[in-house]
Amino acid sequence: MHSRLIYLIGWSFGGVVAFEAATQLQSAGFDVKGLILIDSPFPRNHQPLPEGIITHILSNTLSTPNSPKKNRDIINPHLLTEFKQNAALLGTYSPPTTTYFKTVMLRSRDILDTEALCGVKYDWLSSQRARDEAVNGWEGILGGKVDVLEIPGNHFEAFDEKSVSPTRCHFTPIKSQFFEQIAETSKQLMKACQIIDRTA
Repeated sequence: MHSRLIYLIGWSFGGVVAFEAATQLQSAGFDVKGLILIDSPFPRNHQPLPEGIITHILSNTLSTPNSPKKNRDIINPHLLTEFKQNAALLGTYSPPTTTYFKTVMLRSRDILDTEALCGVKYDWLSSQRARDEAVNGWEGILGGKVDVLEIPGNHFEAFDEKSVSPTRCHFTPIKSQFFEQIAETSKQLMKACQIIDRTA
């Protein structure tokens, strides 16, 4: 495995996990060629995601538009606990300094108005300026440039399929829009790999 090129990728909190894994692999002598962060927050002094936003996201992403309201209001307590624990980890994580490896950020095009949706102000999701600063922060700990590619939707919609009903077989406009979004995200992911390959 030491002779293989290693590329790591992670979405949101998973991007921070991928960064930590890349750092540890590099320290162990492995050749890390690239890291792809899918809308990942900068982990130094990061404010954990508030519970109000977590609850809103889980209640809206784990249901379909046709789900009864009483079902949409039910959240798996184990999933909620895990989500909160992962969010809390970002509040205590101290990213190490590392030898630079090529990094590309796939950043969501849209912001999420957390105040309107959840009654909670949370700049990293709702302020483009805060999101720009997060990229600058990543460049600081990586010691080099982070290329940024846009992907459709907000932070939670990079691979969103809640509008696609598995019981409907015909190609509806909603399903068409979903596949177009997935295709665009996949296209940008491929482009990110190409950017890394050019520098590998």
